[in-house]
Amino acid sequence: MLLSVPATAATAAPTKADHSAEVARLARALVGPVSAVRGLRPKRKIATGVYDPAELLRFVTRAIDRDLGRGTLDLRSRALRVFGMLPTDYGLRDGLLAMLQEQVAGLYDPKTRELHLVRRSTAKTRAPLLRILDKLNPLHVDLAAQTRMVIAHELVHALQDQHFHLARMMRDLPGETDLNTALQALVEGDATIAMLAHAMQERGQWEPQGFFAMGEVFGEMMDFVLGFARMGLLPDSAELARAPRWLQESLIFPYIAGATFCLAAGERTGSFAGVDAVFADPPLSTEQILHPQKRLGAAPDFPVHLTLPALRRVLGKGWRSRFNDNLGELYVRVLLHDRLGAEAAARAAGGWGGDRYALYSAAGMPDVIVWLTTWDSDQDAGEFAAAGAIWLAARGSVADAGRQTAGVWQVDHADGTVDRMIHRGRDVALGLQLPASKAVAVVERLVSKTRRKLRRKLP
Repeated sequence: MLLSVPATAATAAPTKADHSAEVARLARALVGPVSAVRGLRPKRKIATGVYDPAELLRFVTRAIDRDLGRGTLDLRSRALRVFGMLPTDYGLRDGLLAMLQEQVAGLYDPKTRELHLVRRSTAKTRAPLLRILDKLNPLHVDLAAQTRMVIAHELVHALQDQHFHLARMMRDLPGETDLNTALQALVEGDATIAMLAHAMQERGQWEPQGFFAMGEVFGEMMDFVLGFARMGLLPDSAELARAPRWLQESLIFPYIAGATFCLAAGERTGSFAGVDAVFADPPLSTEQILHPQKRLGAAPDFPVHLTLPALRRVLGKGWRSRFNDNLGELYVRVLLHDRLGAEAAARAAGGWGGDRYALYSAAGMPDVIVWLTTWDSDQDAGEFAAAGAIWLAARGSVADAGRQTAGVWQVDHADGTVDRMIHRGRDVALGLQLPASKAVAVVERLVSKTRRKLRRKLP
């Protein structure tokens, strides 16, 4: 599935059969040059096809319901609403489908090994990356070039699959949002820079050493222009702008930050061989994508995998654990963004070591979130706790709702629940919407009984 390449469009709408034949012809013509610039030879024929928007909706709906499940999406929605990351009036499944309909222009399905482009009804349809490239104007992208670029991007996915087994790598591990996002960033970032490298080669502008050295500048430029898309100021970005920030990031981050990470990987060798090496030993966290040297350097910063203790007995009769997941550095930034701003949120999320949260529910009671974060140092944990205190205070039902003692912060709510956070060494534990009488015991057990294990390889 693809966010950041354009929809194929023609000035006169061809029949679907004609369009499919044209896509197949272009794919056959491009697979050689694309595989050459990417350095991955094709091992088998690549099937192609075309979806119209209705077919795309059916495919995306099936994929979401099959891979995520409505029940899982509902529980994720409840958890994110407790965090304040999902508005109560935003339906996650419907919003996700609407945004993907608007943004997806092509996709490669590892399950069927088929490449599909999305056939739009108007030549004016242009998806984010190509609109951004038009603004930056490095490639002079025109409507005729769009088909070639989208096919090049999807061909890279097909080549990745043939060499690196995408269905196994992209199996969407439950409760591993941070890891899944990092792996998607590797896959989409690689396809994005290979697409750009091929476009530059076609124009005689391909120079590998300079190309792989542009990672930081590329990321800054793309972030700047994407700010307009987030606000709905680019064409065909209304659903993207309406989506909550964490959902925007889930679609944008793999392409932009992933591309920056892959450029850094390629810079080590001056070629895509550096990217190939990362596929053999992939990134394990969004922290490693955001800070490439934490994965590519001599001493990688591996994430800590956390296993939370059972809290049903502490919470009392009727409570049960419904859902657990993690945020990772990326979504910790998102969590803090609206209260602290982008720069302060990034500083507070820096030094992330690992995290995990669980959603608990009981009949007639507000949902509860328990969340433990662990950090690279006591200082990093303290910086996050200080930022978390600002975030917590904004959740209070009255202006003076926040109360602090040494290493402990609490916010009281009008419904009799409390938010409680404690800082202990490298750990920061947080309970949201806890029954007031249980808050101290729940958060203390969360810190004392959570198990920690360094993750060095894919699970």
